[in-house]
Amino acid sequence: AKEQDRIRLLEDRDGDGKADTSTVFADGFSAILEGTGAGVLARGGNVWYTNIPHLWLLRDEDGDGKADVRKSILSGFGVRVAFRGHDLHGLTMGPDGRLYFSMGDRGLNITTAEGRKLVYPDQGTVLRCNPDGSELEVFATGLRNPQELAFDQFGNLFTCDNNSDSGDKARWVYLVDGGESGWRMSYQYLPDRGPWNREKLWHPQHDGQPAYIVPPIINIADGPSGLTFYPGVGLPEKYNDHFFLADFRGGFANSGVRSFAVKPKGASFELVDSQEFLWSILATDVEFGPDGALYVSDWVETWEGSGKGRIYRLSDPALDNDSVLKQSRRLLREGFSQHSNDELAQLLAHPHRQVRLEAQFALASRRDAAAQTLANVASKSKNQLARLHAIWGLGQIGRKQTNVLNAVIPLLADADAEVRAQSAKVLGEAEFDQAVHALAELLKDAAQRVRFFAALAYARMGRSGRVAPVLKMLRDNADQDAYLRHAGVMALTRLPFSKEVLAAADDTSPAVRMGVLLALRREAKPEIARFLNDSEPRLVEEAARAINDVPIPGAMSQLAALGSRSDLSDATLYRVINANFRLGQAANADVIAAIAASSERSEGVRLEAVSALGDWGAPSGRDRVLGLWRPLVKRDLRPAAIAFRSRLAGIFSGPEKLSLTATSVAAKLGVKEVGPVLKRLFTESDQPWQNRVAALEALARLQDPSLNEVMESALKDVQAEVRVAGRRVLVAAKPQAALDELVKVLKTGELLEKQSAFALLGESQSSESAALLVNWLDKALAGTVAPEMQLDLFEAAEKRPLPQIQQRLNKIKAAAIGDDPLAPYRMALVGGNAERGRRIFFERTAVSCVRCHKINDRGGEVGPDLSKIGNQQKREYLLEALVLPDKQIAKGFDPVVIVTESGKVHAGIIKQNDGNQLRLMTADGNLVVIPKAEIEEQVRGKSAMPDDLIKKLSYLELRDLMEFLATLK
Repeated sequence: AKEQDRIRLLEDRDGDGKADTSTVFADGFSAILEGTGAGVLARGGNVWYTNIPHLWLLRDEDGDGKADVRKSILSGFGVRVAFRGHDLHGLTMGPDGRLYFSMGDRGLNITTAEGRKLVYPDQGTVLRCNPDGSELEVFATGLRNPQELAFDQFGNLFTCDNNSDSGDKARWVYLVDGGESGWRMSYQYLPDRGPWNREKLWHPQHDGQPAYIVPPIINIADGPSGLTFYPGVGLPEKYNDHFFLADFRGGFANSGVRSFAVKPKGASFELVDSQEFLWSILATDVEFGPDGALYVSDWVETWEGSGKGRIYRLSDPALDNDSVLKQSRRLLREGFSQHSNDELAQLLAHPHRQVRLEAQFALASRRDAAAQTLANVASKSKNQLARLHAIWGLGQIGRKQTNVLNAVIPLLADADAEVRAQSAKVLGEAEFDQAVHALAELLKDAAQRVRFFAALAYARMGRSGRVAPVLKMLRDNADQDAYLRHAGVMALTRLPFSKEVLAAADDTSPAVRMGVLLALRREAKPEIARFLNDSEPRLVEEAARAINDVPIPGAMSQLAALGSRSDLSDATLYRVINANFRLGQAANADVIAAIAASSERSEGVRLEAVSALGDWGAPSGRDRVLGLWRPLVKRDLRPAAIAFRSRLAGIFSGPEKLSLTATSVAAKLGVKEVGPVLKRLFTESDQPWQNRVAALEALARLQDPSLNEVMESALKDVQAEVRVAGRRVLVAAKPQAALDELVKVLKTGELLEKQSAFALLGESQSSESAALLVNWLDKALAGTVAPEMQLDLFEAAEKRPLPQIQQRLNKIKAAAIGDDPLAPYRMALVGGNAERGRRIFFERTAVSCVRCHKINDRGGEVGPDLSKIGNQQKREYLLEALVLPDKQIAKGFDPVVIVTESGKVHAGIIKQNDGNQLRLMTADGNLVVIPKAEIEEQVRGKSAMPDDLIKKLSYLELRDLMEFLATLK
């Protein structure tokens, strides 16, 4: 390998700033920094290959099957740790002759060949560049993990972006120049996914949706991976204009390949004819080969894979002798360089899309020698697709030799709307200023799709474009079509910034003002603050969203000043709180405290305000709204304490959750004046126990004079949770008295008290507490400890590394070893906390239960609906499902392959088994009845549920999850 292709580890051992050792780590594509090989595209003797951090260009120049040229043409992908598979992939060649590909939300930080910096470290993107890696640009942003890209025959680019396993849905996305989909990687680690769910960013277009995004067309699929577009030859005619999408859900029973089409709707599209084309296969990718067949890669089983991956080929035997298919195979095999211009021109009308593209690329490669041929087809052909390919071919040449684009300008007035649209597109991407006036006229075109492409093209007329035609288009659109609004915003952003744009901020049309606002957002200009006083609430919200989220520091103080207004949405108020929190002055703390104390604000907003005051002194490094890393230094918490103290009455007169949070914050801030309020809160028997416990703990942290009195009262309280809290305080204040109390409660207390008593014994270091644990372990060996308490006892014993404790614990563990694989986990059958289990189910990213399972309409549809599982199954079944997910698969989700005596093979999921026959749902959705007597072999697939789930939960967490599931009635 060449020296520049190696990864070296350098070490400075003597601290002089120079490397003392140099170690070659690896050659090839397996160096320590390199990721998964996730994308490959072969064309014209070149192979483009992706594995982060590189996009490689490979070429075999001597025909020996090995790459003689191996060059990293781009590097800097995958700058963050994230989920496996959120990689660099999706390689495809666009009709403009450029390479398009996608990067998941592991992000990128790249210096292009021309020296530009592209920094998108917290989101997925779609990028494009020339085949040699030059002129790289980010085409679309705000995606999560777009696995693959596909162009339709009109040059429209699509992807299906993955959901975040929090009840949101995957999205069919029309990718457009400058499009923003709204996802940020930090949302993945917020329990509710932050604005992604709160503000419905993943929903198709709807009223009230944030305006800065380009909304998806529809929510479809659960695990979108491979994607391709039917080339027009090889399948029956009904599949013309259809996409094929691999929907990977972890198990083959409910996974497969979808087919669907789109039809125009305004400047965008709507989905039509959605079908489960090939089902009951765990498909990861789908592609059409040059032979006209469909190839499908099969992961076989489970999320983790079985190591038995395979590829299927699907074709229509009725078309084996089809003359067009035979011709397509021959043309794609032989290549196109030997054909004359006239022959290539005729092939621009071929039924096979790849044949048309290759003919176009061959003509474009001849530049001046073929320009007139392309111009003739573009203007005179009666075949629409031939004309479009000719226009794209002229665009390829015109990006380097702009004179050929003079032939395209007359096509802006063509009778065919698609010709007008594509002509505008190529003229814009070549930045052909001579077209500026014709493009301005096209902004008034009757077809919304034409106006859309004309506006994006007009946006690139940087030297001669004017704002007025764009403002008129925005005004006429009246904010109805989000894609037209986006195109107008791109024009306002890319045209020279002028006083005319700012003047339009006072336009009478809210749609025009919104366009200006969004353009200012893209440019991060502080002038956006003027919209905080707009008469339209939606514009105020959008301005607040921009100032906080981009962020725009120069407008942060104006956002913070909105705190006293009563007409703000919650989305705005969260950002007002955050702005004040970040500014960090005494006046800002007072604004936050006023929001916390205001009965006019929602409970969620008030909770956020109180929490912000509690975090004042030691701010998290993450933004409070977005979760992005935006660190603040530690600071004096006295301004927050003073502001909190001044609003005590209002804050503690709020909802129960607010009082609970405020109680903890008061202790954190050291607001001793809150002592009487806390004491009163504790003594109010109608208060929820959570509030009373928080009040007691806050009094302890404040070392309030009334603590002993309150603690003694807590130990005698009627609520077990309060008594438990009293003992925790007692352990810290009076360890010996606490031990006597624990001895007593382990004999006569309620279950919750006994469980918490063991937890306290595990934390203690006294010899008396150790003796008490030994006594209880002896009871466990004798089998006299209640099942609900065993786990708590063993967890406490694990924390005490004393021989007399560990010897007994080892005996208990040894007794559990046997043929029963569930034996080590049976302690988790009973005694858990359902509320903690609910949070694990819905919020714990590591286990992602909600990715596959739905409860009361929240969650995924990959696995069974668990809304009534507590009625349907016993705890033993639930435990087995968590520990051994493959042992029993829920009815209707058990995948099988059946071979009959006649040699016929059926694959699908068992819908009914009456003892004599099976009813099998097959790949095409049909129910097949198979007599059991005719079955020669039956093989069951593995569960889609991860078999290592149990490794991601502690025993106590497993017990809590069990308890939650058991309560679902």
